[in-house]
Amino acid sequence: MKDVTPSKTDDTDADDGCATCGAAIDASNRHPIAADFGADGEIRIRLFCSQACRDRWNAP
Repeated sequence: MKDVTPSKTDDTDADDGCATCGAAIDASNRHPIAADFGADGEIRIRLFCSQACRDRWNAP
């Protein structure tokens, strides 16, 4: 099984802040996440500053 833990070298949005609003993510606190697949088929970890932002990102 491939390790999907985000790190500084992974191609994820982890360093870009919240996937919905762009707010900075404090790595010392737990935050909602989601995973999806990029155009290249690789799994991408999405971080969110709040459950509300995760719900908005996941809305149809």
